[in-house]
Amino acid sequence: MKRKLVALAWVLWMVWDGSVAFAARQDAQAQDCALVSHVIRVMAQGDRVEGALYVPQGFQGEERSSHPMLILSHGFSRDYGRHVANAIAYACAGIVTYTPNLVPIDAWALDDERQVANVVDHVKWLRQKASDPTDALYGVGDPWRIALGGHSAGGAVSVEAAEKLQKEGIPISALVLLDAVPGQGTLEAAARVEPLPVISLRSRPGPCNAFGSARDLEEAFPFPVQSDFFSSATHCDPESPTDVLCRLLCGGSSEEARLTYREKVLEFLKGTLFLADR
Repeated sequence: MKRKLVALAWVLWMVWDGSVAFAARQDAQAQDCALVSHVIRVMAQGDRVEGALYVPQGFQGEERSSHPMLILSHGFSRDYGRHVANAIAYACAGIVTYTPNLVPIDAWALDDERQVANVVDHVKWLRQKASDPTDALYGVGDPWRIALGGHSAGGAVSVEAAEKLQKEGIPISALVLLDAVPGQGTLEAAARVEPLPVISLRSRPGPCNAFGSARDLEEAFPFPVQSDFFSSATHCDPESPTDVLCRLLCGGSSEEARLTYREKVLEFLKGTLFLADR
């Protein structure tokens, strides 16, 4: 019964209500402190991946010559428009933020290999851009300070991508898990992750987050992780914007809870990525 409730919630969550249009409307809010670019990448496997790149602006006079970078992945059957407000806030705080779509968006936990491979490729792409003197990201993004983050299934994909990147000798500076929903492969990958800063933020248990399965993921890491539980938050609150359908299925949402998630992530990233300034 538990699995059926989870599956029903995810299937219904596939309805799209125009979050990309919301993203376009939010661009104006970012003009003073973030440059927002629409990105389309064709991946090695043939996937056409859309996303947005948020680059900090107005930091020229500061000592920090380059900015850490974050790849932020959305949840199951959502899209990159679900993290517009979050990405703007992170970029305005000095973090280059890339929010790609997960393709295919409806991959379940046992069928996420392409999503993981794409996130691995995104990391390599950002590192290459930040290391190329002819690229606009050169001197702006720091190729040695890249964090992975994700909500729900995006958190699971981020863990698996981090493990693969470490295996290839590519460092990941931090992991940000937003009410992550892991599969068995995620738990196995987490057990192989080498120590790095990890924060796991959790909402109250319910069918949308597989009844708090993020706790299983936290326990799978072979080292301590920072864990915070928000009893008043729902599975919708790591998103900003969320939508009516998520509120209906997952128990509502509030601006206060969404802001709490956003501020906790910023606090963690500032305490990890900025302390590693090169």
